[in-house]
Order: sequence, then C-alpha cells, then structure tokens
Amino acid sequence: DSGVELKSALTLKNGETATLNEILYGDYRPVDGVTMPFSVENRMNGKTQVLMTMESIEINPAINDGLFAMPAKKEAAKTDRQK
Repeated sequence: DSGVELKSALTLKNGETATLNEILYGDYRPVDGVTMPFSVENRMNGKTQVLMTMESIEINPAINDGLFAMPAKKEAAKTDRQK
C-alpha cells in the first residue's frame, strides 16, 4: 500500500548450481522527507548472510573535501644506479 520496496530477489547461476539471493528491507522511517529502510537483511538460499540495522541515516551531509584528495606521492627510493 505504501509503495516502498519490501524485498528484492535474484537467482544467480554458476554452472548447474543456482543460488537465490534475497534482500529484505524493513523498519522504514522518514529522513529529511524521504522514507528510508533502517533494516536491510541479505539472505542466500533462505539463510541470513548479513543483517544491517541503521541507527541513523544522513542525506547529503557536509564532508571535508580533503577526504577525497589523492595522497602525496612518496619520493622514489634511491638505488645504487641513481647515485
């Protein structure tokens, strides 16, 4: 009724073997006007592989641009040939 996604499923095949991968979404809450799942469970062949429970979700938080800067290049080690 709400239009939010509750589950997605995908069958992955590797030769003759098929694996059912399901992702279940739950505990939906509004975050800055967007309805977000605070619980995401990943199942493979019906067995839970990962269960994530979010405490908080931020949309477009301010992030320091320095986090995306390339690290400074290290000076190449000198070898006997460079001397």
